[in-house]
Amino acid sequence: MNTNGFGSNILVLDGKNWERWSALMRSLFGAHDVRDLVHNGFEEPPANATDVQRTPCKENKKKDCKTLFYIQQNVDNQHFEKISKATRSKEAWDILKNYHNGGEKVKQVKLQSYRRKYEMMQMEEDQKVSDYFSKMTEIVNLMKNCGENISDQMVVEKVLRSLSQKFDFIVVAIQEAKDVKTMKVEELQSSLEAHELLLIERSSERSVQQALQVQTTKKEGNFKNFKKGRGKTNWSNYGKSKAENKTESSKRGGFAKNQNKKDFDKSKVQCYNCDKFGHFADEC
Repeated sequence: MNTNGFGSNILVLDGKNWERWSALMRSLFGAHDVRDLVHNGFEEPPANATDVQRTPCKENKKKDCKTLFYIQQNVDNQHFEKISKATRSKEAWDILKNYHNGGEKVKQVKLQSYRRKYEMMQMEEDQKVSDYFSKMTEIVNLMKNCGENISDQMVVEKVLRSLSQKFDFIVVAIQEAKDVKTMKVEELQSSLEAHELLLIERSSERSVQQALQVQTTKKEGNFKNFKKGRGKTNWSNYGKSKAENKTESSKRGGFAKNQNKKDFDKSKVQCYNCDKFGHFADEC
């Protein structure tokens, strides 16, 4: 939806997104050349002003009405009640700004809180580089909105000393190869993300190798246990069916039985078939 030349809604102000909303609105005011109206307002022409003098004022009043309308349209009901009686964009903007930023004492209290969070920030072992930089940038922007002056060098140095241990090598390499004083935050983030990607790839390769090694070790262990359990005699029957093994066993048993019969003294043996001595019944 086009709103009097300002474009569609970008974001609705609620109780939690003032920093982002105000930044977007300031950019929008600059794009439509109404920033001076919002921050400084405009003066009504004197009663005896000529038409030539009144023309610029009419244009400013028209722009101001459009700006006020757009501010009112992009706030929730609670914030709208605060600015509903404002007649100019500057008045509405100042009400919202003072409500969220407060006075200088409130800013100092907030700044102290943000400083503590900033100093205590440490990257967790399983935290991604992009997530850590997002949190760091959020705290830095909050501090800047409270009047703190933070340079890229300060942020870069803070990040380098608060990374997890897996980045120790890349931190040393960056400090040796690059000038930290002139390094941009975006440049540091790009280098760390490239190193993080390399760590993930190597970790994945090691996991695959370890899995293959475990499988190989397990197979070798099963093979040794099989040989140890069956012994040299049974190793010759490995791979044969039970029927084949039983047949060979029967043959060996029959051979042993016949061999015993030959070596036995059969002179006193009586045959059950013919009642004669000197042989067995199966030899009758």
